Amino acid sequence: MLDAYRVYLLIGAGAALFVGILDPIVAVYYVRVVGLNPIELVLLGTIVEATSFLCQVPTGAIADAYSRRLAVIVGYLLEGVCFTLQGLFPLLLVIAGAELLRGVGRTFINGALEAWIADEIGERRVGAAFIRNTQIKQIAGVVGTAVGAGIATIALGLPLLIGGLGLLALTAGLVVVMPEHNHRRAPRDERGSWHVVVGTARAGIGAIRGQPVLITFLGLWGVFALCTEGMDRLWEAHLLASFTFPTFGGLDSVVWFGAINVAFMLGSVVVAEVVRRTVDTTNGPTAARVLFVFSAVRVVGVVVFGLAGSFEVAVGAYLVSMVLRSVSQPIFTGWVNRSLDPRTRATVLSMGGQVDAAGQLTGGPLIGLIGQLVSLRAAMVAAGLVLAPALPLIARATAQEGRSTRAPRLDQPAEVI
Repeated sequence: MLDAYRVYLLIGAGAALFVGILDPIVAVYYVRVVGLNPIELVLLGTIVEATSFLCQVPTGAIADAYSRRLAVIVGYLLEGVCFTLQGLFPLLLVIAGAELLRGVGRTFINGALEAWIADEIGERRVGAAFIRNTQIKQIAGVVGTAVGAGIATIALGLPLLIGGLGLLALTAGLVVVMPEHNHRRAPRDERGSWHVVVGTARAGIGAIRGQPVLITFLGLWGVFALCTEGMDRLWEAHLLASFTFPTFGGLDSVVWFGAINVAFMLGSVVVAEVVRRTVDTTNGPTAARVLFVFSAVRVVGVVVFGLAGSFEVAVGAYLVSMVLRSVSQPIFTGWVNRSLDPRTRATVLSMGGQVDAAGQLTGGPLIGLIGQLVSLRAAMVAAGLVLAPALPLIARATAQEGRSTRAPRLDQPAEVI
């Protein structure tokens, strides 16, 4: 088996590559090949988010009680099956069932992957690992996008099929090379009982109740989700409705969107490298200060994106806010991990994922309603203002962490990097 750090980067690269192959094509495939209408498209997104909301905590408890490694493998298996089925069978019923599998698979991965790498390499190294993984995923995503665009010229369903088969190949590889040395499983005589899963879930809830900082972190997850879902759903529509795209080089708007996405990915790689080299992400107060500054700039960036009078200013503001959002995610995850007991790490992280799903289910429609009733500019400004409460929450979490006494640890994982 490979060491855990290299496997973690391999997972990031492989998953980003294969998802990158299909992700830019999937919406076009749904419309042009499957013939889905707007209501059906929204329904698919609702299936994934609702499934994520319902399954986050149970799958996190399973990962804590049995095996984070197994949870990650099952998650990528379900995602691979999802996209393979969609590429083979362009039918609404099949696609809806496949999206249900993807929702479950995503919950197996969320929390379990971060908990696994934190245990395997130790908390002192995990913050830097999260940032490096973000860089790897962005680079692999650029490559995947280019490959997927080329494959789509042959057949629109082919990127989904190849991406799905690639995820299945990644799953098979993880069975062979993914280690797990530092996770304490439930006693052998209890592994066949659901009582241990329920007990682990209760322990995770108890850990949150016993540490006020974790409740604040859950609030931050919710605020971030409220903002990001509105942005993700409406940023293209805002650019198309509010601006005339430059005619430089005769580029079509589709090409401009591709160029913006590539610029975002490359910008994320550069900024993440600067943070990795200059910021001590193992230091809680330092990570909090960086997250506070990034969040403040994001608030301004999203509001400017909504109010901008020119295409260039709007795109610049969008890229700044999105790059800082991308780099903030590993910083936040590393900061949260400092306060978690290894015994319930995946469960608590999954609860964060559940709050994120609830925030997206709430924030997207609300901001979308503002866009429908008022204007897309107003919706983007609202998305920025929704993020503003993150600033006092970050300050509050910093103060709470400074006052709290960390929970007793069973052991210190060996550092293998």
